[in-house]
Amino acid sequence: MEQLLEILSEIRPDIDFATEEGLIDNGMLDSLNIMSIVSEITDAFDIVVSPADIIPSNFNSAKSISGLISDKISNSCSIIFLLSYLFYMSVLCL
Repeated sequence: MEQLLEILSEIRPDIDFATEEGLIDNGMLDSLNIMSIVSEITDAFDIVVSPADIIPSNFNSAKSISGLISDKISNSCSIIFLLSYLFYMSVLCL
């Protein structure tokens, strides 16, 4: 969470991301801020944020952004595990 808070503070230093719960609902972030956040978290956490993920509930607070990142990392690990398992099974069948 600390790394995320640093990223968010670099984009909008005037917002207290640690406590704010209405970043979108209160109009504190605009579309350019969201695109900057997506770009930064994609690079920092090595995740892919799809257009379907860019919804207000995922960006209304640092906690919700952190949840999105965690979900993406978890999904990525599941896919890697599945691919590893499939590769292992294909080697056994040879």
